[in-house]
Amino acid sequence: MKNYLFIDTETTGFAKGGLCVQDGQARVCQIAAILANENREIIGEFSTLIKPEGWTISESAQKVHGITIKDCIKYGLEQKKAMDI
Repeated sequence: MKNYLFIDTETTGFAKGGLCVQDGQARVCQIAAILANENREIIGEFSTLIKPEGWTISESAQKVHGITIKDCIKYGLEQKKAMDI
């Protein structure tokens, strides 16, 4: 039986052209995943906010997804821990 992983993210704004790692580049502020089998049964799921490391969330992004920097500070996991999970 095959399994499928569905991933969704919310970001701090739109990505800039050029290098992925640069000042002001958009960052992931929330990540969620669902693991399901080919019968569409959910095997596992995960969702977390990401604790900021020197970045902020643009007002336009907040209007889209409703995530605030205060939410990320209070409820978020460190980025490495979230990605390890």
